[in-house]
Amino acid sequence: MDLMSGTESHEYQQGGSLMGQAYTDSLLRKHAALDNEISQEAHRPHPDDLRMRHLKREKLKLKDAMSVQL
Repeated sequence: MDLMSGTESHEYQQGGSLMGQAYTDSLLRKHAALDNEISQEAHRPHPDDLRMRHLKREKLKLKDAMSVQL
């Protein structure tokens, strides 16, 4: 931030958005991986209810984190 003008530099704005996009992409990949794990667990002959609950809770945490990023 330029203290004299009170504005952020263009480089900081660009870098910040690139960093934010990388973080969002990371969250999306983790969300997709959890979705895959949930699907695999659900298709087992005897799905582990505790594991399913844990995976779904983690997926919701990621969804919340993604909504903050947008």
